[in-house]
Amino acid sequence: MGRGSVVGEALLNSPDVNAITFTGSIQTGKKVAAKSVEHLRKFQLEMGGKNPLVVLDDADLKVAVEVAANGGFFQTGQRCTASSRAIVTAGIHDKFVAALTERIKALVVDDALKDGTQVGPVVDQSQLRPG
Repeated sequence: MGRGSVVGEALLNSPDVNAITFTGSIQTGKKVAAKSVEHLRKFQLEMGGKNPLVVLDDADLKVAVEVAANGGFFQTGQRCTASSRAIVTAGIHDKFVAALTERIKALVVDDALKDGTQVGPVVDQSQLRPG
């Protein structure tokens, strides 16, 4: 855990790291790619794709809804891989939206240390500022 400029540099420069997965900005992704090529390590990048969740017509609706809710709200949605959008095929779309809406309405938002809380507060005051 730590700032990307510190922890990221250590990972990128370590001869012991065989592969890296990165989600974030294009600028940093280019650096990750270049350093990974330099060290001949495997890497994958998610740069600006907004972490889509794809739900196809043959999806198990209950599972897809839980994955979507957890993907968007687990850890208060404050992780780089939090689902930011859902791409849902026409055959399941309306059922999925209705079920996900009900699931989200049922989430318990409260003090993170309180029993039963499913979504706690944002990390700090800076998270509330736009942009």
